[in-house]
Amino acid sequence: MTGRLLDAVVPISDLERDREQIINLLRNTIKEIHIIFVLDMDPEREACARISLGELLSIHNIDALILSVQERNPGGARNFGLTHTSSPFVAFWDSDDEPNQIRIIEAIEENRTSQYKFDIIVGQYEIAKNKDTKLISFDRDITPLDLALDTGIWRMVFRREFLNGIVFPSLSMAEDQLFVSRLILKDPILKTSRATFYRYYKKISTQLTSTRDAFSDIPLAMKLSASLIREVNTSKKFYLMRIFYLRQALSGLKNAKIKIKIKILLSLVASINPRDLLITGLILREFTRRRLPLVSYRK
Repeated sequence: MTGRLLDAVVPISDLERDREQIINLLRNTIKEIHIIFVLDMDPEREACARISLGELLSIHNIDALILSVQERNPGGARNFGLTHTSSPFVAFWDSDDEPNQIRIIEAIEENRTSQYKFDIIVGQYEIAKNKDTKLISFDRDITPLDLALDTGIWRMVFRREFLNGIVFPSLSMAEDQLFVSRLILKDPILKTSRATFYRYYKKISTQLTSTRDAFSDIPLAMKLSASLIREVNTSKKFYLMRIFYLRQALSGLKNAKIKIKIKILLSLVASINPRDLLITGLILREFTRRRLPLVSYRK
């Protein structure tokens, strides 16, 4: 393995909270991976965080890039980091989780020929809570339907050129679903890796999905998903985009405040489709079988 292959964009909204995992990330950083940290916080906290993060990079002798932005949401922070990428491949990681960097690079190398014949590599991942760890794995090739049902953007590797023209919406909720749904409309070549790419640490107290106010983004996410539905030209893509749309609606109806739930219900009534009952049944069946959340994991 030679040369830099991957840029990893890592937004940070609270350095002290995530300090232990960031140190672990730096300890395991390999030369093929370049980390782009995006400090997404107010200027006063950013100044302290930049100094502290710089000291950590010096201690571990890591040549990472530190950027600053005031987006206040992971979608905007990732977009800013994405504009500073230059390696052939890109990943988007959370600052308090644990990517398996060696396995990720090995998977890139294994799929390498004279040209890279894939747009997205999707790996397996683990969910860790307290002392329990659950492996989420596939024993077959992953399809766009699997990505619609279980997005998990942090266990994916993207060919950077394939991302041209695609950005995250500036949202705190469902921004990764909208990003992946836009990529699906481009008919990506998917590769499945049997390796475990990522360990997600489920910390309830720090997740946006545990904060009801964060679900105020769901109506806008649904509006953006509805606009994508209008762009599709095949029934297969219609179903996939509708899954994203209904996932967002179901998560809001389950977790949001009453005012937001009313907005979601009005949107559903305005866009009701006879096939939605079948699609909703599919979503609930799959999520019950896999025991997955209706929204992607978020800190």
